[in-house]
Amino acid sequence: MKITTTKSKPQQESSSSEKKEFITVPEGKYLAKISRIQDKQSDRTGSRSIQVALEVVKGPMAGNAVFENFLYDHSNEKAVEVGTDRAKKLGQVFGL
Repeated sequence: MKITTTKSKPQQESSSSEKKEFITVPEGKYLAKISRIQDKQSDRTGSRSIQVALEVVKGPMAGNAVFENFLYDHSNEKAVEVGTDRAKKLGQVFGL
């Protein structure tokens, strides 16, 4: 599955005085694991999405996280269709 992302952040914890910086993970194939899945509801619109954090575990980008949102409850039916299709593809990649 191709995940398009423009920003990522290092997984390593920094001291509270250090500001975490977001970096770009270049397009490519990475070995990754799911590090977090959350069901979220937007305070503003009431829409619901699954938020997934993937951690790159091997290669030069190891230790970086990639974040994806999969919309599944929204007034825009096309947005829901895209979100659920992408979530299904992610599940297939991980053998679910």
